[in-house]
Amino acid sequence: SDQTILSSCTDMGGVRLWDVRTGKIVQTLDTKSSVTSSEVSQDGRYITTADGSTVKFWDANYFGLVKSYNMPCTVESVSLEPKFGNKFIAGGEDMWVHV
Repeated sequence: SDQTILSSCTDMGGVRLWDVRTGKIVQTLDTKSSVTSSEVSQDGRYITTADGSTVKFWDANYFGLVKSYNMPCTVESVSLEPKFGNKFIAGGEDMWVHV
């Protein structure tokens, strides 16, 4: 619920977290490839990112990496879906939906 943080992604990889009060980067979530998808979970506990064939879950309060998954294809979009319990949904260049 902190309204002072903004995130940005570039083709160089990583997610930069900015403090809008100071205009400075306060943290970077490291990725190997450019990020194609980023979202905050509905409960606000996790930040989900997709970069290349990797899906990552970050703690939304402390910005530490919680879990990383290697997927069988390049992932274009990912979402943590509470209705499926501990599962996430990813779609990629292979044109399949992965649960």
